[in-house]
Amino acid sequence: MRALVTGGNGFIGAHLVDQLLADGWQVNILHKYEQRRYAPMPEDVAFFRGDLTQESLLAEAIAGVDVVFHLLWTTTAIHEIANRDPIADVNANLVPTLQLMEAARRHGVGRLVFTSSGGTVYGPTTVRPIPETHAQNPINAYGVSKLAIEKYLQMYRHLHGLDTVILRPSVPYGPGQNP
Repeated sequence: MRALVTGGNGFIGAHLVDQLLADGWQVNILHKYEQRRYAPMPEDVAFFRGDLTQESLLAEAIAGVDVVFHLLWTTTAIHEIANRDPIADVNANLVPTLQLMEAARRHGVGRLVFTSSGGTVYGPTTVRPIPETHAQNPINAYGVSKLAIEKYLQMYRHLHGLDTVILRPSVPYGPGQNP
């Protein structure tokens, strides 16, 4: 199996890449920065330096891929940045993710796994722990963008048959975390 991991040099992405390699996958990474967060780049990874807005680079990185793991996000978990400029957040995160979905559709990718948000897509909650079925009412631009992508993924599943998986981790932590 071959995977593309967008954001594969980040905190979660680097751990995912290591596990995929250990499981025998072939791995492509698309990331702005060549240096991994906490370890040297594995030799058997195909690395593509850039971002999702570079159409020809994206086409090269996604060609022959079975699964895309999408972890790229420009504002990370700093919600205030997205709130200050929601248009920039849409242009930096939502639009490039739509370009990724379209590339996945065109290249016949079998599955797209999206790392959403385990907290911000819900907004204020009425119960704890929060069940996945809880109403989704984000109150910041970060959560709105994440939820919008979730809805677009549902649309792509319906219209184009793209197999999608949405993960909502909440405050991930561990080795290699940026304190």
